[in-house]
Amino acid sequence: MRDGFTEVTTHAARRMAQRNVSLDDALLVICYGTVEHRTGVEFYFLAQRDIPTGRERQLERLVGTTVVVRSGRIETVYRNRRALPSIRRKSKLQRPPRPSRSGMAGLETQLETNR
Repeated sequence: MRDGFTEVTTHAARRMAQRNVSLDDALLVICYGTVEHRTGVEFYFLAQRDIPTGRERQLERLVGTTVVVRSGRIETVYRNRRALPSIRRKSKLQRPPRPSRSGMAGLETQLETNR
């Protein structure tokens, strides 16, 4: 899916359908929400204080919605009215990926041979 400059992953499209959030709703959160840059992605969170005067009726149901964007693609969407503090606790830097379980078996073998 593509709308303007925002692409939606299949995961995000599925989550948006499950949570009754349309693409227009997600774009409203991106437009009016607070942005936090953490772990290599952008978190757009719509708080009550972010709603401009006169748009309360239209945006009230979106309070607590978080849109996660990586490189211009919407990765996922979720609702949690208390999400902002947990988003702010995340690391600002992206962590290196963890080794896979299959990679761990090879690591254990190497450790045993070095003993």
